[in-house]
Amino acid sequence: MAEKFTRIISRASNRMMGGKALSRNSEWTETSINFTTDTWLASQRLKTFSPWLRPIAQYIIPEMAKVRSHSSVARRIICPIMESRRENGSNELDLLQMLWDGAEGADKTPEFLAYTALAVSFAAIRTSSSVPTHLLYDLCARPEYVDSLRTEVEDMLAEEGSFTKAGFNKLVKLDSFMKESQRFNPLTLSKDTM
Repeated sequence: MAEKFTRIISRASNRMMGGKALSRNSEWTETSINFTTDTWLASQRLKTFSPWLRPIAQYIIPEMAKVRSHSSVARRIICPIMESRRENGSNELDLLQMLWDGAEGADKTPEFLAYTALAVSFAAIRTSSSVPTHLLYDLCARPEYVDSLRTEVEDMLAEEGSFTKAGFNKLVKLDSFMKESQRFNPLTLSKDTM
């Protein structure tokens, strides 16, 4: 279940970051998902070495090779997107373009943007996917709430006709259930964030 939410969040996050092309790129999706785990594993592995050996150890441990591989994939995918935008004068409305427009000096390169895209994925995907995963698990653990939450959503849809901002504000029970789920499963203590 967690893996499915991670993929959904990854594609949605990638869509906001670089549009349809990026969200549908399977190689980028795999890299954006696995970068977080591989970076964490590499950091743990590096900690097993003395601080003075780490600059050398980074070149021989396989976990660091995976992290470097993700960086290569990011450059191979992100750099052509940004170079094409520069050549064609494209001004997309996504995070890559906003980061590009805000960058200055040495940071305004496609390579630096590729690194930044990985960092954004690192921060967004695992943490964002853990919230709906815990919510669903909590709902399964407390099936007595399913009927009342379903009724609340059905009543709102009958009144509003579809999901709207005003309609979401009427989902008081669902909001409460979601808040309690987050209270019992804080991101800072969640194993899913690593």
